[in-house]
Amino acid sequence: MDTALNKDRYRNFTEVWSGTASCDAGTEVVVPDTMPDIGTILDTESVLLIRSKQTEAGSITLSATVNASVLYAPEDGSPPRCLQMTLPVESRMDAPGADSDCRTVAQLRIRSIDARAANPRKIALRADVACTAAAYRKEDFEIPSSAMDKDKTVQTLTKTAHLLLTADVREKTFVISDEYAPPSGCTVEGILSQRVTLIQEDAKFVSGKLVFRGRVRVFLLFAGSEPGQLCPAVYETEFSQIMEADCGGEAMADVSLAMTGVYFDLPNGRLGNGKVAAELHLVAQAVCMEETEAPYIADTYSNSAILTTTLKTQNLLSTCSPVIARQTVMGFLELPGEGTEALFFRTTVGNINDGADNVSAVIGVRAIYRRRDGSLGASSTRLNAEFSPDLPKNATLHSRCLLAPEVFASQASGGLDVRVPAELYAMAVTGEEITCVDSVSVDEEASRQEKKIPSLTLVHAKAGTDLWSLAKQYHSTVEAIRAVNDGREEGLLLIPKCK
Repeated sequence: MDTALNKDRYRNFTEVWSGTASCDAGTEVVVPDTMPDIGTILDTESVLLIRSKQTEAGSITLSATVNASVLYAPEDGSPPRCLQMTLPVESRMDAPGADSDCRTVAQLRIRSIDARAANPRKIALRADVACTAAAYRKEDFEIPSSAMDKDKTVQTLTKTAHLLLTADVREKTFVISDEYAPPSGCTVEGILSQRVTLIQEDAKFVSGKLVFRGRVRVFLLFAGSEPGQLCPAVYETEFSQIMEADCGGEAMADVSLAMTGVYFDLPNGRLGNGKVAAELHLVAQAVCMEETEAPYIADTYSNSAILTTTLKTQNLLSTCSPVIARQTVMGFLELPGEGTEALFFRTTVGNINDGADNVSAVIGVRAIYRRRDGSLGASSTRLNAEFSPDLPKNATLHSRCLLAPEVFASQASGGLDVRVPAELYAMAVTGEEITCVDSVSVDEEASRQEKKIPSLTLVHAKAGTDLWSLAKQYHSTVEAIRAVNDGREEGLLLIPKCK
C-alpha cells in the first residue's frame, strides 16, 4: 500500500535548451555612379538590429540585419566617402527539446566585420555574428516534503534545499529619444557612419515590478565642411524602464538588451548649429528568478512495517549572482611615419571563452589616421584580455557581455601605446543536487520482528553521531532518543524501541 506524501508545488520555467552558433554572412554592393572609385578601405562601422526569433519543434531561428557604413578613400584623392550597406543575417540552431510553447531569449553580437574592394567599383562585405539563445518552458514541479499518513508510524528525515527558480521570462520593447550637439569646431555637412553600444547597468524589483537602468553609447562620424574633414563624436544617453513580471519575494533578473532600430536625423539635411535627433529602438529580455527554501524528504523508515522507497535525484539551481569585472588591456598600435595623427578608434570583441572560473577574449583595436601629407590610412592590433573575478564557493562563471568601447592612446616611437578599459558582465552560478524520496510503499504484513531488536539498547555515540541513523537502525525515533537521554546526543545513550 502506498503512503501518501505531502508535496509542495513550485512554479518554474525550465531551461530546456541553450547554445551558441556562429553565422558568417556576406554581400557585395556596387558603388553608385555618383561616387568615385575606391582607393583604400579605411573602416567599417556597423549596427546590428535583431529582427525576429522563432522557436519551433527542435529548432530556433534568429534573423537580424547588419547596417554597415564603409568608409573609403577615393582613388582620385578626393575627400573620403562612405557607402551604406545592408547585410541580412539568419541563423537556424538545432534545439532539442524546444518547441513553439517555449519563451526564447536571444542575443546576437558582431565578432568581426570586414570590407574589401572586389574591384574599384564594388565592395565585398563579410560579418561574423555570434548567436546565443536559450529556450524556457513553463514546467511546474513538486517535491515531497512530509508524510501525510501519521498512523503508519512513518518516520521522515526532512532537509531543506536553497533553490533559485526561474519564475518568469519576459521582454519589453521601448524607444529612447535624444538630441546630440555637433562637435565643437566643426561645421557638419552630414553623418558618415555610426556605432551604438548598449550598456546594462542595474536591474532590481521594486514593489513587484522590474526596474532596469542602462546607457546607450553612440559614436557618430560627421563629414565637416572643409574638404576631407572628419569629425568624430561620442554621446551617451541614460535610460530607465519598468517591466511587468510575475515574481514575488526575493527576486532578481538577468536582463539583456538588443537594438531593433536606429535613426539619426539632421535638420534640413545639414546640422549647422542645430542638433542631431536620435531615435533608438530597443528590446529588453529578462529572465526573472526567485529564491526559496524548499523542504524535502531525504530518508524514511517505519518501525512497524517494511517500506519500499523510490528516490529521485534533481539538479537544481541554487544561487545566481551578477559579476562585474574590470581591467585595462594594453598594447601597441603601429603608425607609419612621423607626424601621423590618429583621428578615431574602433574596437571589436572577438571570441569570448568561458572557463570554470575565468573568461578570456580577444579585443581588436583599429585606428583611422591622417598622415602629414593629409592622406588617410588605417592600422589594427589585437589585445588579449583575461578576467578571473572572485567567485562564491563552487560557482561557475557564465559571461553575458564584454564591453570595450573606449581607447586611450599616447604617442610612442613608431606608433601609439593604447589602453582599452574592458568590462565583463557575467553571472556566477551554483547548483545543488538533491536526492529526495519520491514515493513510499508500505507492506503491512511484513514484520521486522526477526531482527530481534531489544526494547532498550545501550550504545556509545561519538561526537557528531547522526541520531537519525541510530533511530533507523534500532527501531526508534529521534524524539524518543532525545527524551530518554535528556537531550544528550553523544556518549552512552539509551535507545528505546518504538512502534
